Amino acid sequence: MSAFSVVREHFAPAGPRKPSAAITVESLESRCLMSGAPQIVLKPSNVVFDTGSYSSSIEWAAKNVLDTQTGPVHETQQNPNPPASSGFWIATNVGSKVPDYFVIDLGKAQSVSAFDLFNSHNIIYNNVGTAKFKITASNSLSSLTATVANGTVLVTGQLAPGFSAVDPVPAQHFTSSNTATFRYLRFDAITPVATAGGPNLVALNEIRVFGAAPTAIISGTVYNDTNAVGKLVPGEKGLAGVKMYIDAGNAGKYVTGDLTVTSDVNGHFSFPSVIPGTYRVREILPANYAVTAPTAGYFDVVVTNASKPGNLFFDAPATASISGRVFNDWNGDKIIDKGELGLGGWTVFIDLKGTGIYANGDPTAMTAPDGTWSFTGLTAGTYKVAVKPFSFASPTTPTELTIKLTVGGKSTGTLFGERAVGFTG
Repeated sequence: MSAFSVVREHFAPAGPRKPSAAITVESLESRCLMSGAPQIVLKPSNVVFDTGSYSSSIEWAAKNVLDTQTGPVHETQQNPNPPASSGFWIATNVGSKVPDYFVIDLGKAQSVSAFDLFNSHNIIYNNVGTAKFKITASNSLSSLTATVANGTVLVTGQLAPGFSAVDPVPAQHFTSSNTATFRYLRFDAITPVATAGGPNLVALNEIRVFGAAPTAIISGTVYNDTNAVGKLVPGEKGLAGVKMYIDAGNAGKYVTGDLTVTSDVNGHFSFPSVIPGTYRVREILPANYAVTAPTAGYFDVVVTNASKPGNLFFDAPATASISGRVFNDWNGDKIIDKGELGLGGWTVFIDLKGTGIYANGDPTAMTAPDGTWSFTGLTAGTYKVAVKPFSFASPTTPTELTIKLTVGGKSTGTLFGERAVGFTG
């Protein structure tokens, strides 16, 4: 049983301002499931190292153990007269040779829970291939390519004798209880077994690798952060119908194939049947809402066998606005007098960093011909609003103003006065 944090979120309408996204995980819960382990489908090219004594012949190359990852494995893939897609003979001590082994690259570090091994009957050598074997794992390729492997042993075992009268060849199943993640696997033939015809070999037809079985549920709750403070306060309720998704490719947006769930009438949601690993959970915001915490707009959940409290989403209604006008203050008195016109084509911006200077990412609004401008879809909070200067004009009013907004509040009449440089009125 694994516990995680329950996700709570608050949503707010999106607007020009980039509100902070609040994630606070309260009690994400992970519960054990008895689901089947998914196969890690591999290709012959996933064999990245091979010392096989028999591999000089293409029909016995180590890559052939990954050439039939789906469907039945047939005895006809083996000797006598093997085709090019035969299996692999792994020797423990053929004459003075060192034991054979090969290494598989899984492509990324992941948990491995089981292996299906298919051995082969060999008519010429009479059920060859009953030596013992072991499978060692590591995240370092070099640690597994040395003569003596330096890694974690996941499985040791022994294949039953070849099945001379059975086709397709049945799988022999071996499991690992190690839940750590590894990228590389090494297969060794080890102790010889006194069996007629082939005591020193493992005759491996095919190997199939299985990842960790789904063991957890990530669940949480989406809340309406009505006061846009980025934390839960009494009276705030869950939001129904919010789509949550696991950003599997870290794309920063939903893409086809991402696992999605929808919050229920109380704002609760859950992702069932997830395996150990790290998951980036995001939301698709409802209309007129914006994330108030965390700033990143997502949270990462590490699924392990231990409780991981924390991480809540908070989003707030974004219905507030700021509006005003840039005008030609020819007499410099900071108010709009009769005959003073608005200035079109000026850029007003929300100064997110509070430097007084426009920076990439600051929300902007261009003034209309009459000088008016506005920012809508804002959450409650404090904003610094400024106007970009022109060299031919000098300001008559402060170039940056601080405006406080309540939830749904509307600030109007913010004025920026400008007049021509050198003009004294």
